[in-house]
Amino acid sequence: MDIEEVGGTLSRHPYITAGVVIAGGLILYLLFSGGGSAPGAGTSGTDTTDVAAATQAYTAQLAAGAHSQDVQAALQANGNQLGAAVQIEQLRNTTAMNANELQANVDLAQISAAQQTTQLADTLTAQTQQAAIKAQTDQQQIASNTQVQSLSLVTDALVKQQQIQAGVLSQQISAQQAEVMQAQGCGFIGSIFGC
Repeated sequence: MDIEEVGGTLSRHPYITAGVVIAGGLILYLLFSGGGSAPGAGTSGTDTTDVAAATQAYTAQLAAGAHSQDVQAALQANGNQLGAAVQIEQLRNTTAMNANELQANVDLAQISAAQQTTQLADTLTAQTQQAAIKAQTDQQQIASNTQVQSLSLVTDALVKQQQIQAGVLSQQISAQQAEVMQAQGCGFIGSIFGC
């Protein structure tokens, strides 16, 4: 069994790994604290077994430490990925909000332009109608004034013509009366006394 396989096995079974580390630490403590063997005694088979067990425990502890570092690196990588995903999502949300706000501003500008265009069209229509009414009124006033002036001129002409005719008739009547009186021989004094 190779160290990588041991590390893989230990990472799959963390409780067993912890138990092995604790047992290895206990064995090393007992070995180096001098707890069971006499000083100066020779090397026996149990010492070799103890050294092998301590070596195995130490190897397991190193594998556990490496596994712990791998887990921490994986957690940090996951954290970095989550942070990047959150930032990307925030950027998307901000971009969407900005786009919505810009669209709302464009919509408001279009509505305002449409309202202004409608108001301008209404104003121009009203002004055109007022101008047409004023022109019609002016035209009627001019026609009325022209008609009144024409009637006045015709009336004045008719009155003058009648005055002239009355004057001519009056002169003709006076002339006829004078002729009649002369024919009767009365003259001016006779006309007074009723000749």
